[in-house]
Amino acid sequence: MTRQQRRGQEAVQKLLGPGDEVMAFAFGRAHARMTNGAWTLIAIFGAAFVIVLVTLKTILIPGVLLIWILYGMVRPRRGVAVTRSGIVVTALSGWNGVPTHVTQTLPPGALRAGIRNATGNKVDVQLGAELITLKRPDFEALVGVVPDGQVPPAPPGALRTDA
Repeated sequence: MTRQQRRGQEAVQKLLGPGDEVMAFAFGRAHARMTNGAWTLIAIFGAAFVIVLVTLKTILIPGVLLIWILYGMVRPRRGVAVTRSGIVVTALSGWNGVPTHVTQTLPPGALRAGIRNATGNKVDVQLGAELITLKRPDFEALVGVVPDGQVPPAPPGALRTDA
């Protein structure tokens, strides 16, 4: 487990309180959606583009930071933690990547039963309302710590190793 994953695990533990133990934690990205924040950022840049074009007769090109912030709004980062009672999905801070609040709690079987696509080094997992992409080693580490008897078998052909 990396230092960043340990920090995430400790932050989830603080969010959940002393009643539940966090056994594993991984970072992922939710699939694309247009959020209100993304539309607001596009509107602000569009207004700035028009104002600069009209007043200075110069074309304003978005910088890398603006594009990265927009990408983070469209495909937000998520944290997935395995606890003794189930699976916890958290939203991550845009500033430091630490879990800020719990978005969903699910039963332990949701992790394996939610596999939608597993190709190469990525695994797409449907966790409640979120479709989250995780790295394969992180996903396998999460499944590996789920208490015995609570993980259903993988769907046929879900975790192919040939791709």
